[in-house]
Amino acid sequence: MDKPTEEKAEGRGRGNFVGGLILIVVGVLALLAQFVDIGEMMGWIVLGGLSLVFIVAGIATRQSGFFIPGGILAGLALGVLLTIERVEIPFVEDGGGMFLLAFAAGWVLIPVLSIIFTRDDRHLWALIVAAIMALVGAAASFGGAAMDALELLGRIWPIFLIAGGLLILLKRPRTG
Repeated sequence: MDKPTEEKAEGRGRGNFVGGLILIVVGVLALLAQFVDIGEMMGWIVLGGLSLVFIVAGIATRQSGFFIPGGILAGLALGVLLTIERVEIPFVEDGGGMFLLAFAAGWVLIPVLSIIFTRDDRHLWALIVAAIMALVGAAASFGGAAMDALELLGRIWPIFLIAGGLLILLKRPRTG
């Protein structure tokens, strides 16, 4: 076989692996739901199970792309679990903020897993998404001055775009 054909076969093999794992996890959960009253826990169990499938696929294949849905789903699962369990945390005013903090943790998981289990992509861009979500989540969770600061930032953010554009224009090479 030539190289492109081998790569296509390898890609199909990875897809079959992930597809098979997803079917097994969903099947096990559906079977379990028939015998055990899972109730409102089903949402975070499904999200967590699918997250686990993608993370295991990423580890097994050493392909960092699987860590993206794995991390996102893990963050969602943790956020849903925190809202279902209604975890009481001192000084926290808003459960939606806690959900965002949990979701941000899932985004942090993407580059961490990529760095540990692969040699190519690091997906450091996910840390930017995580930082923004964590900032908003922390402000929403603790309210008060943090929420006021977030509202101010929501009004002045275009100034940062303008400043960035000016920096780019001023640093461009001059011809002539």
